Amino acid sequence: MVPIKVFLPWPPTTPMDWEVMVQDCLEAGWLCTLDLDHQQAEGLLESALVEFHNFIPMISVKLPYIRQFGYNAVIKIDDKDFNATNPGVWCHSLHDLQKREVFTDWSRYTKDEIIK
Repeated sequence: MVPIKVFLPWPPTTPMDWEVMVQDCLEAGWLCTLDLDHQQAEGLLESALVEFHNFIPMISVKLPYIRQFGYNAVIKIDDKDFNATNPGVWCHSLHDLQKREVFTDWSRYTKDEIIK
């Protein structure tokens, strides 16, 4: 399988265009990562993309100045309201989430190509 990664414009302009493109790649058997903002995550559930085993939604959560929060900071993966759609919440040490093996330096993105 050939991996493909797609970045969405924000705000989304024509979601059907990228959805069709990604679905075509998935149907061809490719692994496909779709990098989307957390604000688009719920809308993604309305598409057929989440039904594919070779689809990898990469949900981007912006958190500037991450190193300034200190050792005890916690990330909480919450629901949209109390007991609305998830069985509970997940809390992770921000320090533990910054392990070297899951870090990608910005210099690794210099060869990315924007596809229009």
